[in-house]
Amino acid sequence: MPAEPLPLKRPFAKCPLCRASIERCALHQTADISRHPLYSTALPTQLRWLHCADCNHIFTQDFWTEAGEKLVFASTLPHQMPGTQSGEPLRAIWAPTVARVASLLCLTRPRESVFGTTGTSRPRWVDIGFGNGALVATADEFGFDALGIDVRPAAVEALANAGYKAAQVSFSDLVLDAPVAV
Repeated sequence: MPAEPLPLKRPFAKCPLCRASIERCALHQTADISRHPLYSTALPTQLRWLHCADCNHIFTQDFWTEAGEKLVFASTLPHQMPGTQSGEPLRAIWAPTVARVASLLCLTRPRESVFGTTGTSRPRWVDIGFGNGALVATADEFGFDALGIDVRPAAVEALANAGYKAAQVSFSDLVLDAPVAV
């Protein structure tokens, strides 16, 4: 008798942000994912998005299991890999965002603890699902202790080879050893 295939998704029992009962969440939108250039016929054709009445968070009805993540991230569009694009245009895209976030951090802590810090005193910036790594690189250049998290082994290896901190782990399994500022 063949083994049952592993499930690709599991439904949320509660809002993943505020933990409200799933009954407090209504259908927000259904999206057809079968037209995405990396779509695999092994995946469902639609994603259902829910809206939480308690906190207004919008999230997918289900989350990917490890087997589902392997299918979703089995291939990557070229522009979503570190090192595939010139760094300067990407830096120009992300620098205003990093500068704005750093300025907001300065509202609640001394400026010198955000800008100009070194070693372990640098504020931690974690980018989950880092795409091409440009945000991690820009945050690092601004002086943050930047860390890229992704499930794609080749992307993690490419970011690490470029000299940035990177870890291959699913968000649901993520355990950090230091506080996170961003």
